[in-house]
Amino acid sequence: MPLMRKLFRITLLLLPLPCLLPAQQWEVGADGGYGFLRQASVTNGSVSGTTGFAPGFAFGGVLGNQIHSFIGGELRYTFRSEDLQVKSGGTKATAAGQSHALHYDVLIHAAPQDSPIRPFLAAGAGVKFYRCTGAEPAYQP
Repeated sequence: MPLMRKLFRITLLLLPLPCLLPAQQWEVGADGGYGFLRQASVTNGSVSGTTGFAPGFAFGGVLGNQIHSFIGGELRYTFRSEDLQVKSGGTKATAAGQSHALHYDVLIHAAPQDSPIRPFLAAGAGVKFYRCTGAEPAYQP
């Protein structure tokens, strides 16, 4: 079963989850979009070009927990489908790729939970994994 189909099914199963969470101590959310990454210039002797990732779609989810009236936390996951690419002159080589990002943030709120506006400070850490999912080209352009 393809990865996208599995993630879609998991998302559909998690959609009713906010209705089951008591007293608004938990938050569940989803996001989606389309991303553009900056290309990097590379030079090897007299040959130069650019390398990086082609634009692609992204989606993810967040699970938040209010531990105390001023302290909370959020666990976030983001999936991006982005092809790897190298360009030099009129030559271009690509391979299918994707990235997975997972991180956790501790939130320190400046106002209590029942305030209409709650400024906060976030600090956290995470990991990002890049993966080539396509076949490598048999030739080297």
